This record gives sequence, structure tokens and C-alpha cells, in this order.
Amino acid sequence: MDRIKILFACLVAMFAATQRSDAQLALSLGASFPGTVYTDNGYDNYYAKLRIGFDVGAQYNFSINKYLDAIVSADFIRHGLGKMAQNQMGFEYSRYPSYLNFPLMAGVACKIDFDGQGFINPSHHAFIEVRAGANGSTQTRAVFTDKNGVKQTRRYSVGFAPAFSVGVGMRFSDHGAISIRFVDLGDIRLHERGTTDQSSAIPPRMVDIRYSYYF
Repeated sequence: MDRIKILFACLVAMFAATQRSDAQLALSLGASFPGTVYTDNGYDNYYAKLRIGFDVGAQYNFSINKYLDAIVSADFIRHGLGKMAQNQMGFEYSRYPSYLNFPLMAGVACKIDFDGQGFINPSHHAFIEVRAGANGSTQTRAVFTDKNGVKQTRRYSVGFAPAFSVGVGMRFSDHGAISIRFVDLGDIRLHERGTTDQSSAIPPRMVDIRYSYYF
């Protein structure tokens, strides 16, 4: 219930931000470098490293004062799974699942004078940002043949957890910015649909490098 409340609060914050006349929309695209290892604590008992993924996002910035912006954002982050490094059950996978995250977050960005002129240039400054919110996560279906030669398809539930990120970046034009951030999307344990079996635990911690276009 607490996770649902966090998710609802993020949605309310995003809607409120879009109603402000000074809200500025930005779209982002970047590479996502996972820093954790996928583990399965259910039947399979395997592990595999996550592949480099991608991050697509949208955010609204609106000014609190000349040094601070408030931010609300929504992202879609995807990572594929590499070849299983260990599989004690002897399963042969024909389709590895991908790991999908949908974080909604709100936070603040502190703008830093980049030119050393004593004022903040809106289109040329550095920034530090902190965000927190909620993340929804799931996996795409996995297809495998078990040790008895039976082909199976496994589908997963959706899980929720608190999320946060911290990052630094640079606004280098009226429309462009680059940033790097650390993202922790919470330890989410997913279940196979239709069961209560704990099938997988994937702590989604990553470093993202992104380009943002401001409208």
C-alpha cells in the first residue's frame, strides 16, 4: 500500500508540474550501464550479467529560484540478459527475458555558475540533481526447455519499490544538456504469473549517461 501511495504522489506531482506556465519539457535518451548481477532464487538457480541497456525519459523542469529547479520525470529503462553463466537445473533457454523499469520521480536540480560571472546563464551552466519516487518493474517472457525436454514459457508479475537517483550534468545550449547519474530502482522480487513462487530478484542499480533536449 505504501508503494502505491508513493506512485500516486509521483503522478500527482507530474500533473501539477505540467499546469505551471513556466514548466519546461525535456526529452532524454541515453545508455544505461547496470552495476549488478541478475540472480534467480526460484527453481532455476542461475545467474547472468545484465547487458548495457537504454533509458528513454521525459521530464518537466520549473523554476523555484535562479539557483533551483524542481523536476518531475518518467522513464523507461530496459536491460537484456546475457548468456547464463550458471544453470544448475539444466534448462536450455531459447529466449532470455529482458528487464523493464518504469520509474516516476520528483526532485530538485541545483544550478551552478559555469562561467564564473556571478549569475546563472539559463543555457550554459552545470547542475547537480537529486530525485526520489517509485519504480514499477517486470520482465519479458522467458522460453526454455527443461531437463526432461519439455518446452516452457514463463511470464512474470509487476513489482514496485521506492527509487532514487543522483546526478551531475551540464546545460550547454538553449536546448541541449548532457548528464551522468547513479540510479537505484529498489530491490524488487518478481513472481511467475499465477503463482506465489519467488522467481527472481534483480537489484536494478545502474549508471546512466544521457542527452536531454529542452523544448
